[in-house]
Parts: sequence; C-alpha cells; structure tokens
Amino acid sequence: MKHKIIVGMPFALITVCLFIMYGTNIGVPGIAQYWSDFELLDMQWFYSADTVTIMLQNIGADGIRHYLYYFVVDFVFIVLLFLVQLQISKTVSEKNQKICRFLVAFAVARSVLDLLEDILLSLTITDKLPVGVITFTSCITALKFFALFLWCGILLINTLYNKFAER
Repeated sequence: MKHKIIVGMPFALITVCLFIMYGTNIGVPGIAQYWSDFELLDMQWFYSADTVTIMLQNIGADGIRHYLYYFVVDFVFIVLLFLVQLQISKTVSEKNQKICRFLVAFAVARSVLDLLEDILLSLTITDKLPVGVITFTSCITALKFFALFLWCGILLINTLYNKFAER
C-alpha cells in the first residue's frame, strides 16, 4: 500500500501544478490579466524574437513578474513529469531493457530540454539575455516536444507489441 502512495504522489502533484499553472493567478490567468492575447512560449512549436518582444511590451513589468511565478511552478512540474515518465518507462518495459533505455533517454532529454528552455526564457524576459537568444530557445522548445512525442510513440508501440505478442 505504501508503495502505491509513493508512486501515485507525483501524479497527484502534477495535477496540482497544472491547476496552479492554468487555473490560478500564479499561472496563465495571472499573466493574461495584462494582455488577453497572451500565450505561453513554452507551449508553442516555434516563436520569434518579435513575438517575445511584443508579448513583453504588452504584459509589462507586472505580467513579467507573474510569468516568473509560472516558471517556478513549471520547474516543479518538469521534475514531477520526469519522475512519472521514469515510473511508466520502467513499468511498461520490464521485459525489454533496450526499450526501457530508450524510454528513459527520451524522458531525460525532454526534462533537460524543458529545464534549459525555462531557464533561457526566464533570463530573456528579465533582460539578462538578449532577445536574439529566442531563436535558439524556440529550437529547444521544438526539440522538447519531439523528445516527448518519441517517448510517447515508443511507449505506445511497445505496449501494443506486448499486447499482441501475448496472443
């Protein structure tokens, strides 16, 4: 019983993080108070320096402060999602260590890229890095999504293979 609680805890905490990020003023609703067209950069496939400049001008100093709060919660979310990905990877690929290594590698890649993306975005929106870094950051965002999709694809293929191989 204790093991199930420990395994389930990251799932529950991810839900709390998502609620904070999308349902409270610490997250997107707090930033959108300053600009109704606000969209999270780290949830877009590609974005440009112009997009970021326009966003920063529209949300202003208070919106930037809210965006930084969002990043704090997002850092926690990234770590929790990594723990969940590890648990799922190990559970569904018990029979095949090679598949497990691929799943873990893509989970690590997604997490590292996500952390790097958040660090670069937070440094850029606080003027510690030039907005020109955004092109690089946008590529990191795309790679993060690519790593996540590869992880999901391998997971799905492995699950289907195991299901049909049992017959």
